[in-house]
Amino acid sequence: GGSSTASSAAAAAGGRLMEQLKDAAARRFDESWQGGDKHPDNQKDGVSGKGFVKHTGVNIVIVGSKYDTFADKDPELKKVMGRTLRFLAHTNGASLVYTSPDKSHLAPYRALLAQLLFRANMGKVPRVVDHLKPLFVPAGTDSIQEIGPPGGAAERLRGQPNMAPADLWKAFFEDFFPAPANPLPTGPAAVPPLDPELQYAEREVDEALAAREADFAMYKETQAREAEQARAAASSGPSASSSR
Repeated sequence: GGSSTASSAAAAAGGRLMEQLKDAAARRFDESWQGGDKHPDNQKDGVSGKGFVKHTGVNIVIVGSKYDTFADKDPELKKVMGRTLRFLAHTNGASLVYTSPDKSHLAPYRALLAQLLFRANMGKVPRVVDHLKPLFVPAGTDSIQEIGPPGGAAERLRGQPNMAPADLWKAFFEDFFPAPANPLPTGPAAVPPLDPELQYAEREVDEALAAREADFAMYKETQAREAEQARAAASSGPSASSSR
């Protein structure tokens, strides 16, 4: 019927928009690399047709808040935490910043937000990858080569040759920071729903809130569609073919 056709057209338009946003994010990622050259981790390989970095089309900032409470921890723990967060941020096209109430720690964070929200010039805020200092790594300025492999990767790969990079980093991280007994939800389930009756005094805030809700709804639809495509691909893989 007409409603299903309209829904299909809207879904197709939403899919095209998400691809355009992802392409724009990939271009910004390249522009942030040394001299504006194409980032080596952002190039698509000839097998999967995908790059090592996953772009969502949405600006992501991983914030290590309360750095002041973490600053005096064992240097080795800070190194493990920092390298793992750098890997997660880099492979998801995100920025990483440590901050605290200290004004010197807040300044880079504010400069980064101003650039992402208002396209303001971030100026000469220095990139920081020294794990003994509060990290500041804007998206596109890091690399897999510089981050290096996680500890114990060679040994784990001997036992599980197909272990994904993210799983290797997770195992390495949990050697030092064991997983909690009751882990927090992840993905769309981790974002609590907003009260639709909630209104603010400023019209601009209401409009921004509505736009945020629309973007998040599109994000959930995209995640569900990609999960369905992954399940379909898995069911039609070699094992499914060999059973015929």
